[in-house]
Amino acid sequence: MSHRSIQVVAQVLRWASAIGLLVACFAPGNHAIRIAEAEAVTDCGRSQPACLEIAKITVTRINTLLQAKGFTMQLPTIDGLPFRYDIDPDSQKRIAVLGGSNSPVEIRIEVDTGQIVMLTNRLVYDVIYSEKQGAGTTRTVGPTWSQEKVVTFAHAYVEQLLGAFPDSLQLLAAEFMQEHSETSSEAGYWYISWSRTDSKGRLFSNDGVTLLFSEKYGPRMTRVMLSSRYVERDFTLIPKVLAIARAKYYASRLKSWGPAGLVIQQPTLTGESVADLGIVNPRWLTQPQNNGDQGEAGRVDARLAWVVVYKASYENSSIENKAVQTEGAIIVWIDAQTGRFLGGDFQ
Repeated sequence: MSHRSIQVVAQVLRWASAIGLLVACFAPGNHAIRIAEAEAVTDCGRSQPACLEIAKITVTRINTLLQAKGFTMQLPTIDGLPFRYDIDPDSQKRIAVLGGSNSPVEIRIEVDTGQIVMLTNRLVYDVIYSEKQGAGTTRTVGPTWSQEKVVTFAHAYVEQLLGAFPDSLQLLAAEFMQEHSETSSEAGYWYISWSRTDSKGRLFSNDGVTLLFSEKYGPRMTRVMLSSRYVERDFTLIPKVLAIARAKYYASRLKSWGPAGLVIQQPTLTGESVADLGIVNPRWLTQPQNNGDQGEAGRVDARLAWVVVYKASYENSSIENKAVQTEGAIIVWIDAQTGRFLGGDFQ
């Protein structure tokens, strides 16, 4: 399916979502559920039972969808799961965590909004990567669902996960990822990704929704990040040519530090720069004290920036001091209003 076809499907699904939400709100049974969910959101930051209520309502919605679509595996009960409060490493917001690394399911809830920010069904992983399952089952050879069918299901799933599908999301990818593990009973899984956008359609670098999906067993993992603080306003943009000129200086500084754990020794910019507008979360990668954690300071606040990409080739040394030749890109962020350097990234 072409990029244009993906956009058309996404728009149709937005309309359907809006109509479905109106119908659901006025349905007698769902009205009471939504009232209970709203009350639970108010108390989740102070009360474990309130967080559990949000999770149970969400699990019920998702299992109803999975059953309607013919999946035999559904989300397990959350009763008795470990519970704790924590800080989300991406949004820096307080979350409630149900389950853990050894639990059949793990659910993370942003306590301020009651929004699910991560849901992992480890039962799907277990059955796919079980050697017993692989020994007695003929491995699938490739995807059987069409891309359009996958996108339609993924949209419905996110709608049930969040209660409504956000209008700000734009579909970026719906790809079948080949599985290389010999113990997997499946040839691969679907990777679906949406990016958050502003009113002009400009993409956020950090915010969006990601879904990993098994055709046979359903969703494996969902990650939601929609919490960056961003104030959209009109202002005069600095010229693209000026942003590119400033970015080249900072590209030299960025490549002198490199990704966490690597020290770049002989970097070379190998191609012309490409620049476009995007919404980024500043990371100060040129400061050596932040090299290890990729510059977490300021990550929650987002700014409109010129995103300048340089093709690069560099020889670096790993922690074991072994030389590794890397082909990739160095990305520099220049504030679109002030021209300030906001950080960057590596590919």
